[in-house]
Amino acid sequence: MLVIIYFMLTPSMTSGQTAKDAIMALKKLDARVETGISYKDYAPALGEAKFPVNLFLESSKAKENPELTVHIRKAIRYFQTPNLIWEYKLSNGNIISTHADCGKIISRDFPDLEIEGFIYIPDALNSYWNEAGKEIKFASDIYANLDSKTTSAKQELEKIKQENESLRKENEMLKAENKKVQHELLLLKKNSKSCLPKKP
Repeated sequence: MLVIIYFMLTPSMTSGQTAKDAIMALKKLDARVETGISYKDYAPALGEAKFPVNLFLESSKAKENPELTVHIRKAIRYFQTPNLIWEYKLSNGNIISTHADCGKIISRDFPDLEIEGFIYIPDALNSYWNEAGKEIKFASDIYANLDSKTTSAKQELEKIKQENESLRKENEMLKAENKKVQHELLLLKKNSKSCLPKKP
């Protein structure tokens, strides 16, 4: 019974660590972007963040927490796209046409950035990073709530363990008392037989 209750109460406990690692990796990348990061350092930093993120997204636990998964997936996408845009910027400058592959992606995600068929790349980069930050915040809030529920589940599990232990001790006491009563009844039965008058 206790084993069944344990698995009912703790589906999120095992998923917590990978989700936490993914969010922490995203926060670390976000912090590096905010403080200023070069294109040379961006790709390795992105790769470092993607490992724990993909570990979570590819796990069965991601399916168990769809809302959290959506925001983590969006956050890493908002970090990945700038890597492509930045690469284009180095070869073609700060202006990109909405007909270019990267331009189409930017126009789809941020249509307000388009001015007469062109987009200013620095604005696009900042827009992606700002949205990544928002998604990280959403994911962090959801995870905090998940963590709170996990803590409550652990407390409930500990309470059930204590109650089970108490019931076990009470059961042992009842068994001992029952054995004692049976012994006393047996003695009474023997004594009652010895007190009966003998047949002439």
